[in-house]
Amino acid sequence: MKRNAILFVLALATFATACNSGGTSTSGKDSVPFVPATPDGSVTVTLENRDKDTGKVRIKATLGNLNSTEQVFDLDLLQQGADTALYRVVWDKPNSAYIGVIKSNKETRYYHVIPDSPFVRVRWHTSPPREIWQYVEGPMGLGAFLKNQPLVKAYKKNIKSGVIIEDFIVKLEQLPGDSVKLHYAFGGLIDDETFYIPASIEPWLMVAQDDMVYFGLKMDGEFKESKQLRVRNGRLEVKTLRKIKFK
Repeated sequence: MKRNAILFVLALATFATACNSGGTSTSGKDSVPFVPATPDGSVTVTLENRDKDTGKVRIKATLGNLNSTEQVFDLDLLQQGADTALYRVVWDKPNSAYIGVIKSNKETRYYHVIPDSPFVRVRWHTSPPREIWQYVEGPMGLGAFLKNQPLVKAYKKNIKSGVIIEDFIVKLEQLPGDSVKLHYAFGGLIDDETFYIPASIEPWLMVAQDDMVYFGLKMDGEFKESKQLRVRNGRLEVKTLRKIKFK
């Protein structure tokens, strides 16, 4: 990624999902296709409160003869797509499973189910092995529905939210001096935000659903979300996923 590219203040280091979480594999494993193991147990994932700022990931797990567990993790969940499209479970060993869940900024949070006799433990995993995230985000298709969605410069849709029926408007306007204005309006809220964005980086809008639009930048062929604009209960909610800052 070019060094004049965007720096996301809220991100730890990069834009990618699990591939930038630090997972590595040996050169020997790179050439061997990953084959999921036959599980000696079960994992059930339930996503809750997706329409709130902080959702919940409920994981129930059994392994062999160990005491089963049910653990709940707070997570800022992606609000578009079906629940089943937002997570994948893969077993790398009969007693080991990884769960990948898509966050609101479209990065992936991983959890790891492991034995800890006499219990089963579920832990947040910051660096899944390379073969795990490649398999989850490749053959298993986690996040595939988010790719190649059309990008636009302006969006206008008449929608009903709560008791309000009105146009939901989001649009971009190029200003002098490599500046871009983001304009949005609904339900009495009308606002503009201005961002300095070098000419080599292109800002876009991505329409996730009738009442939700993302503002972000297309870089290295991939769209990176910065803001989520969503109409809910008659109000326009603007949520910053990553702050834009250029050096």
